[in-house]
Amino acid sequence: MKIFKSILFLLILLSIMMTTSNAALSVVVNKSNTSEISEAQVKNIFMGKLGQFSDGTEAVPVLFEAGKGARTAFDDTVLKRNTSQVDAVWSKLIFTGRRTPPLQAKDVNEVLKEVSSNQKAIGYLETSDVTDSVRVIATF
Repeated sequence: MKIFKSILFLLILLSIMMTTSNAALSVVVNKSNTSEISEAQVKNIFMGKLGQFSDGTEAVPVLFEAGKGARTAFDDTVLKRNTSQVDAVWSKLIFTGRRTPPLQAKDVNEVLKEVSSNQKAIGYLETSDVTDSVRVIATF
């Protein structure tokens, strides 16, 4: 029984370690978007503080749904907030009419499809998921 508990503990620990991946994250835009933006601007777009790219074009963030894709890693690493805090900020911005809701994606394919077909979209992916259908503007 002791061995079973030890094995179970190790499996749980391994599972936790695997879900908190340290994979590199890439911020991506439509290939026709030639804007260059700083890390601070990336953070401000995804936190709803900035609504446009450097050329004045509207920026439409594409977020993974809570618990999906690279959402937790992006929120923790880039935004320096947990997902609940990010969602709370967006709820307030939407409620007060200051911003429209960000687009939500369930998986990598939805992010790639939205960003590659929408010149205003800005999203993020694990770097290993990036394809040539989008342009990387920042890596974390």
